[in-house]
Amino acid sequence: MSKLVPWETPFTESRYPSAIVITSSTQQMGAPLPLLAIVAPAGVDKYPKYLVDFGRVVAFTCMEEAYSPRNEFEVAEDENTNLCAYLFPDSPWLASYDPLRYFYSAEVVERFFHYLIFGGDNNIEVITPNVPKIRAIEQSEVLRIEHSL
Repeated sequence: MSKLVPWETPFTESRYPSAIVITSSTQQMGAPLPLLAIVAPAGVDKYPKYLVDFGRVVAFTCMEEAYSPRNEFEVAEDENTNLCAYLFPDSPWLASYDPLRYFYSAEVVERFFHYLIFGGDNNIEVITPNVPKIRAIEQSEVLRIEHSL
């Protein structure tokens, strides 16, 4: 069984943070999807919250945590099992998407990463070649997302 390893973030040690994804449809047909996640370690109404910008992603899931399907991974024995953010370096998803590295962009992508956020309301999994940018949100702010049909 594959092992998860901790992903170092400002919220990694949070227990069951609120977590949700936001996407924008301003993309070309077939182009990778831009994806943001909002993680609220102390709950939806508390600050700080964190905006996680994954950039363009290959695939993602955001499932209600209580009934999401069982996955085939475990946390490495020497690691803390009470974290909420992990990397999945031996993910079967990575093996499936690996051939896409040659077609993903004009330049060959060196590798993909599989990120996981275990939330108290949703579990998020993301496949991307990017190292996400994380920004703290200390007070209420407006986030504008554009969609075109």
